[in-house]
Amino acid sequence: MISTCDAGAPPGLVEATARNNQGITRGPCPRQCGGLRAQRRIAGSRLAWRCGCGKRSPVVDAGTRRPTRASAWGVLVCGLCGLLSISHPACPESSGGSQAERPPLVVVLERSELGAGHAGVEGLRDGRWYGVRRGADGRAALTCCSRNGVHEVWVPCAWVTPVLDEQVSISREWFRVSELVGDSEDATLSRSLLQDLRNEVRSVVNRPGEPQTQLAQISHLLFVRRGFQHVPYGGADYWRAQTVLASRRGNCLGLSLLYIAVCEGVINDLALVLAPRHAFVRYRRAGDRIDLETSQRGESIDMPKALGPHAQRCRGPSHFRALSHPEVVAVLLTQAAEALVRLGEYRRACELCARAVEIMPWCERPYTTWGNALSNLGHGAAAVVKYREALTVNPSDPIAYCNWGVRLADHDAHAEAIAKFRQASRLDPSYGHTWFAWARMLDDLGRKAEAAEKLLVAARHRQQSAEASCQLATMLCRYGLWRKSIPVFSQVLAEEPGNVTARMNRGAALVESGRFGAACDDLRRVIQDSPKHAKAYYNWGLALAHMRQRSAACLKFQKAISLQPHFPSAYRVWGTMLRLMGRREEAAQKLRRAARQDPSLLPAIRDELRAMEDRSGDR
Repeated sequence: MISTCDAGAPPGLVEATARNNQGITRGPCPRQCGGLRAQRRIAGSRLAWRCGCGKRSPVVDAGTRRPTRASAWGVLVCGLCGLLSISHPACPESSGGSQAERPPLVVVLERSELGAGHAGVEGLRDGRWYGVRRGADGRAALTCCSRNGVHEVWVPCAWVTPVLDEQVSISREWFRVSELVGDSEDATLSRSLLQDLRNEVRSVVNRPGEPQTQLAQISHLLFVRRGFQHVPYGGADYWRAQTVLASRRGNCLGLSLLYIAVCEGVINDLALVLAPRHAFVRYRRAGDRIDLETSQRGESIDMPKALGPHAQRCRGPSHFRALSHPEVVAVLLTQAAEALVRLGEYRRACELCARAVEIMPWCERPYTTWGNALSNLGHGAAAVVKYREALTVNPSDPIAYCNWGVRLADHDAHAEAIAKFRQASRLDPSYGHTWFAWARMLDDLGRKAEAAEKLLVAARHRQQSAEASCQLATMLCRYGLWRKSIPVFSQVLAEEPGNVTARMNRGAALVESGRFGAACDDLRRVIQDSPKHAKAYYNWGLALAHMRQRSAACLKFQKAISLQPHFPSAYRVWGTMLRLMGRREEAAQKLRRAARQDPSLLPAIRDELRAMEDRSGDR
């Protein structure tokens, strides 16, 4: 039951669809425009549609229903604008009907048994569905995911119950989508905490006062009295409901969702707003507009000005506009898809991206994440299509250019990859992942000097995740840039204090930088968390040796070797310490053991043994 165009389509549409037949989901014919003043212009396989407000939509590919160029209005494409008979959300002069009069984006699928033709359809299940499109023949299109990929299934409209935008609970969907990526622990406790916060917010709102004052009191409740903190490094997983509520820490998106969720049912004039690589809360009522920066304890800030020029340079149709409740769900689905890509569940990530695109096709982020998932599945050509679609929606998106460059580098198209990295760095020089990905490609090519240059730039900016930052800092250490790696490791530990690898590597970098006391503190913490960490004992011994605590250093080297018997560098430094302590026989034994384990050390150890024998003869 995959959707296709029928014989009643406008002239040229079926042919255009056939020319674009690349296994991508097909939609109903544009003749089902719902009575709007629609005009068709065929240019190859592209169609342009005009809405009731007189504003023309983006040019849309007839086969994929995706925009092929950006729109200044950020309007809906024909699959949503025409087929659902709705007006442009960014168009104040639109004359479209009210939400109650238009087909909704959200439905609840309820059927006792599958009808004829739907038996065995994989992925079709009861429950709430987002991004649903309605056809003129009384059917609804649901996006499903099966072993064969993402496709659409048409079901009778009698099976679905419409849900209005305001009936979508952001708090409920926040928990539901979080559970899609395994965040199901302590859900009862987290929901109870959320309800307690909501009761306290209700008591604040019941007091008389101006909106600005009430919002300031709510911010004080969350960020001062209850102690919610912004993750200074924007942790990739700190948007999930249970994670934010249990740890009382969150990134900009997580804290913004928390703010809206605790006010749900109490203050209904709050909306989530996206900006390039950022999210915040906006209050709107009777002409008042207040932007709340949750990463700064809910302070009222002029966000477009505060985010700087790069935010204006990289902004797209989905940025700096209040999102409806279903659009917030699309943001959540995209975040869940990114988490699934990190977990290696690429097919599920594709399904969530498809759902997000159906809800909010003018946002570039779902296309980019979809491209990442397809690339990891080995579908390089399909991934490039998604990156191009992301850049069609927002030609100034550095993330799409960067990810496209990474995929090109993986396929040895290095010259093209460099062009993409260069374009991404021009659009947003502060996007650190571009510089790091560029450096890794240059390192693989053996262009060490250029790679080191890009690494230094990457170290000045934040990466996408703690894992990427840890890899960057480790690569800086490999290039001998120890001092530059320390702040990057510190950023990782600010987000993940229990990251043993980052703490151990920062300890090693501190040793190489001459900060031996701080190194001992880090390595002692590593041993507390991981008592059998041989390299931590070895680095701790090096720090003690530099501090001339030779006996204590020897004990650390001995412990490291007991945990990892094949450890030539530990044997060699242990032997050197014993020689400096005057224990020559033991020193010679350790040095010879190091040479047997690693023959490359033999020339240096032979010279050390000869010097030790000469000094013994002089005496």
